This record gives sequence, C-alpha cells and structure tokens, in this order.
Amino acid sequence: SFKDKKATKKEIADHYDRGNDFFAAFLGKSMVYTSGVFHGLEQTLEQAQFNKMQMICEKVHLKKGETFLDIGCGWGTLTRHAAKEFGAKSTGVTLSVEGAAWCNEQNKEEKLTDDVDILCMDYRDIPKDKKFDKVASIEMAEHVGLTNFQLYLNGVKDRMNDEGIFLMQVAGLRQGSNWEDVAWGLFMSKYIFPGGDAST
Repeated sequence: SFKDKKATKKEIADHYDRGNDFFAAFLGKSMVYTSGVFHGLEQTLEQAQFNKMQMICEKVHLKKGETFLDIGCGWGTLTRHAAKEFGAKSTGVTLSVEGAAWCNEQNKEEKLTDDVDILCMDYRDIPKDKKFDKVASIEMAEHVGLTNFQLYLNGVKDRMNDEGIFLMQVAGLRQGSNWEDVAWGLFMSKYIFPGGDAST
C-alpha cells in the first residue's frame, strides 16, 4: 500500500522514539541496528559492526572531501564513520526525533559538527538542491515499501552527482518464499521494521 508521510512518521515515532536508552540496552555502544561483518570467529560484535561501516564506505569508493548521504541513518554510526575514517562531508537523514538528538550529541562529543549534518525529515523531503557524491541506504527500503520504491529510487538518483555511487542493503524476503519466510516477514514488520514491507 502507498505510505504517506504522516503514516510513516507515526510508524517511526511509535518504534524508534521510545527512547535511546531502550535501544542502547541491546544495540550497545555503536548503536548499529543492522548486521555486522565478521572476519574470523575471534572478532567481537563491535569489531564486526566497524567492519560493516568500513566495507560500505569502501564499496562506494568514498574519498576525502566527498559528500556522503546516509538515508535512514538511525543513530548516525555510518554517517560519523564516513566523516571520521574517510574524511567525507556526511549527511544523515532520519525521521526519528530521538535518533536525531542522539546523533547530534554524538557529533558534539566526537567533535564532528563541522563534518556531519543530521536532517530530521522524511526521505521525500531531502532538499532537492542538495547533491551527493556517494549515497548509502542500509536496511531502509523496508520502511519505504513496494508501492513507493520507484519514487524512492528516483529521489536517490535526483540527489546524486554525475558519476555518483549508490549502495543499498535490504533485509527482504527471498524470491519464491516459503512459510518460514512469511513468518519472518510478519515478525520483522511488527518488531524490527514497524509497518515495513519485507517484499521490497
């Protein structure tokens, strides 16, 4: 179904704005809400999450001074990583008021306020005059839904510089899914990505 801005804002507020302390209790210090990348069994979850941020920035060939957009930035971990580790001018977009406040506090703590900008808005409201060299969207498409997917992708394209690179990770269902996938999709839509569409 088509998800308008008001419905999307309510879904995000009901889930992500329940308090940063709630999420910190199980996400840990890095506040990463997506998967990690392990290079061996001896690595910690925190190292795997760092590896994931590193891999994303490397896959888009992020370079110092380039502009980087993280759509659905959550608590801004990737946005800050791009600035700290790669020297990018980073912008994160989140619809969560609590998440944006946490991001801005972290930016101050890590002295990144000149290099990281957090926009608290719907992805459809990202200013059209802003253009980016590299764009990432990590497990955000589930909130967009199938009906809005082309609109979303067109919006990404319109905000990229020529020769820009876009990386997207989706936690969706396999093609030709079975009952286990359907159960996972329903669970994910209720508890992980509220109102999300796992078929995206």
